[in-house]
Amino acid sequence: MTAAWDFCCQGVDSTYRTVVGRSTSPDGPFVDRDGVPMREGGGTVLLDDRGDQVGPGALDVLEDRGLLYGVHHYYDAATGGTIRMQVREVEWEDGWPVFPAGPDEG
Repeated sequence: MTAAWDFCCQGVDSTYRTVVGRSTSPDGPFVDRDGVPMREGGGTVLLDDRGDQVGPGALDVLEDRGLLYGVHHYYDAATGGTIRMQVREVEWEDGWPVFPAGPDEG
């Protein structure tokens, strides 16, 4: 399960980020990597500011030819806050989804 935290839609002042939790049941409880329930503030950060990418969020996931992709928006601080969309492949680390930083993302 993913959830959005903080504030979107404020350009480069956005604090939006996406967290993830998982459960052995569709009804939960969902917990982060440290076992903290999401209902109690837990959530492993999946998308957050990276370099000039500010306020990433509105995550959607799609599958194509056996690969999973995350699609989300962010504000481009290098251009004063132009909103952009990004598609990146979902990778896995110890059974958790991750989006490793690209070469220009810091």
